[in-house]
Amino acid sequence: GINGTVLRQPDLPSYPLNSVVTLTPIPTNGYAFVGWGADAGGRDDPLVFNIQGHTTIYALFKLAGDDFVTALPLVGMSAVVHGTNVSYTKEPGEPYHAGNPGGKSIWWRWVAPMSGPFSLSTAGSTFDTLLAVYTGSTVSGLTWVASDHNSLGGTNRSFVTFDAVAGVTYNIAVDGYNGASARITLTLGPVGIVTPPYLSQVQRVAGNIQFLVSGDPSRTYSVEVSTNLVNWDPLSSVTTAGDGTVIFSNSIPTGSRAQFYRARYP
Repeated sequence: GINGTVLRQPDLPSYPLNSVVTLTPIPTNGYAFVGWGADAGGRDDPLVFNIQGHTTIYALFKLAGDDFVTALPLVGMSAVVHGTNVSYTKEPGEPYHAGNPGGKSIWWRWVAPMSGPFSLSTAGSTFDTLLAVYTGSTVSGLTWVASDHNSLGGTNRSFVTFDAVAGVTYNIAVDGYNGASARITLTLGPVGIVTPPYLSQVQRVAGNIQFLVSGDPSRTYSVEVSTNLVNWDPLSSVTTAGDGTVIFSNSIPTGSRAQFYRARYP
């Protein structure tokens, strides 16, 4: 199908009784294998099947992250990921996230690399989000850790903090309030640790110098300027958006002396 195919080994037009066939699901890009249907069940990958008679087997594919078992990976101490829950669904047995029915959840899975307080934010998303964190191995047997609906103020800005334990797997759900859907920005990071800002290459744009400052989401950094890389003068401050970036622009300096820029916190 358009969402995936099944590789058969051996690949024959028909099989005699007691033949052993190995079936391997191959999802198309953006989809994930969620299980077998008809005369087979479970999620064995590959599936080794013994032919005992007329047999029909097909593979089931859904958008990656739609079902709990196909949660998308979050890796490391901090991460900023972008996605969408358009065309996603809610599973039987799935809890209400942040107390709202939702209906278009997407799942991420993160193994804590260290113990300590961490935060998750949907700031920068383009719709009214629900955010929740759980432990547990099945969608109907989850243990609540934290959840939120827009505690950062306004809309599209859900935020939670929780005390992570090293090695524990955390299941993270983002859903839409009353089933809303659009683009998602999800930011993970340790609480109390500031990401040093990174500056892109300086460009000339319409008579100005311009560069991108990247760091923590919704973080204010100071931009400084120097002509000798020894003495630095404050120039301006910038506050990053929900995706952790902001464009800095300033008029091109007069004269022939080169100018250098840096950003710092605080």
